[in-house]
Amino acid sequence: MHYYKFNLKDYAVSTPHLTNEEDLCYRRLLDFYYLEEAPIADAKHLLSRRLKIDESVIASVLEEFFNLVDGAWHHTRCD
Repeated sequence: MHYYKFNLKDYAVSTPHLTNEEDLCYRRLLDFYYLEEAPIADAKHLLSRRLKIDESVIASVLEEFFNLVDGAWHHTRCD
């Protein structure tokens, strides 16, 4: 998918506590999810390389906004 609807208000309400790096990570994870059109495989070291973000930041954002099911990270809105 090369286009998705993005609700600025919902995002702003859900993310004011994030650092700049966490915010960038979350946006990149959402983009990656939509681009792949599938849940994100639980391979943080590969995500870190692909998204150019530290693994610890990726882990933190995934745990807060995504749900791990059968080895893949799901996001309610993306699904």
